[in-house]
Amino acid sequence: MENRKNQLKGILWMILHCFLISSVVTIAKFLGKNNYSEGQVVFFHSFVAFMILLPFALHFEGKKLLKTKLFSLHLFRGIIGTASLFLYFFALKFIPLTDGRAVALLSPVITFIFAVIFIKESLNIKKSIALILSLFGGYIIINPGNVSFHPMLLLILVAMIMWSIIDLIIKKLSKTESGIKQLFFLTGFLSLFSLPFAILDWKNPENLLEIFLLTFIGIIFLFNSLALFLAIKYADLTTLTPIDFSGMIFTAILSYLVFGEIIKTNTLIGSIIVFVSSLYLIYQESKKAKDFSKISEGNIQKE
Repeated sequence: MENRKNQLKGILWMILHCFLISSVVTIAKFLGKNNYSEGQVVFFHSFVAFMILLPFALHFEGKKLLKTKLFSLHLFRGIIGTASLFLYFFALKFIPLTDGRAVALLSPVITFIFAVIFIKESLNIKKSIALILSLFGGYIIINPGNVSFHPMLLLILVAMIMWSIIDLIIKKLSKTESGIKQLFFLTGFLSLFSLPFAILDWKNPENLLEIFLLTFIGIIFLFNSLALFLAIKYADLTTLTPIDFSGMIFTAILSYLVFGEIIKTNTLIGSIIVFVSSLYLIYQESKKAKDFSKISEGNIQKE
């Protein structure tokens, strides 16, 4: 009975996480369409979260907060994280939110491919078929042969490749670094690296709504981190993964309400193919190693 309660808690936290991610990208696109640069959006997205997190990080970590033997990995993740958010937020100015979200579904697939190449994860026929299907689904989403193909989808794909590299870094960091320390370094480096670009193309808020959104995007980012952490804490990865597709539903609703965008048929079909293939891959991996959930925890440091 207790396990069922925990699974339910995990599912509810995962649903909240999916909604918050959809909200972040919606706000980022709205700000971008109102002439805010990617640098300014990334800066507020990270700096607000950093300032809220700081007192808690000092309380729980104390003098150990800045002590780490993996500083170079934190730094490298901060650099890649900043670049990937720049690309992602920039591309969202030109493409529907649902297209961006659909391409993002490829992230766990790309992560698994990198794991096979760089850390020698095992690969069998069943997994190979699932990977091929996932890539086929991605091809349907991007649809390069169609006249409606938008090159900005390739920028989203590059951002996903960067996020997959971050996944592998987090797998290494999670062996010795606490979640709050990882988030402290991440938000700090994101704020630091995005600040020059924010200053270079700074825009003063014109109304209370813009002030609210610039602040709220950072608050959502931090709460999203908490929601995903609690989801992974209470429920198994195989239980949570199907819920992750609800992010597409939330994105489609917000995209329609805020921007009047309607999800395209190829995006929906490709998303389903990628989702099912990703679910199978994660299921196979979770049977081998429970600590695979640490890879998925990387999303809390990227969105």
